[in-house]
Amino acid sequence: FLLWTSYIVQIVGIDPAQLEAVRVTYANIFYLIALILFIGSWLIIQMHENRVYVETEREKAKDELSAKEAQLRMAMDNMPGAMIVVNSDLEVTSVNDAYAEYFGNRDGVVHVGASMRDILESEISRGLLSGEGTPEEILEERIQSLISGNEVTYEDKSSDGRYFQLSRKSAGAAHTVSVAI
Repeated sequence: FLLWTSYIVQIVGIDPAQLEAVRVTYANIFYLIALILFIGSWLIIQMHENRVYVETEREKAKDELSAKEAQLRMAMDNMPGAMIVVNSDLEVTSVNDAYAEYFGNRDGVVHVGASMRDILESEISRGLLSGEGTPEEILEERIQSLISGNEVTYEDKSSDGRYFQLSRKSAGAAHTVSVAI
């Protein structure tokens, strides 16, 4: 480019001082472009390193969460009682295997995501929950105990002669935990 500029200067007859000013301007533009490319390359490298760091940390967090979930599942499945956790929408968010052993699951209604209303209706219809009043009144009392978040204990005698003691307590974050022994 500078050669071309020199050739133009010779043909057109531009003053050499003006030519030097043009050369300095072009040199400054070149240095500015080089600086922009350097900074851009540096930013790309930093973004890549940050992405790798974030992905590594995400994997660590995921592994830690999986380990904690496995520990919680192990504790729930090996506790000496039935346990079910219900959210404020009365949906089961967690249930251990002992729950199905205690109360049965003939209707297939006991699972994560199930409606606690459906589970209670099934248990009442099979004579597993006792109480004063009609089955509908017993159901509504049990539903209200889930909604209220108050600590409550029920002692039930099933139609086959078994006794259950169920304790229900709010677990915060709009969840209720029920444990039966």
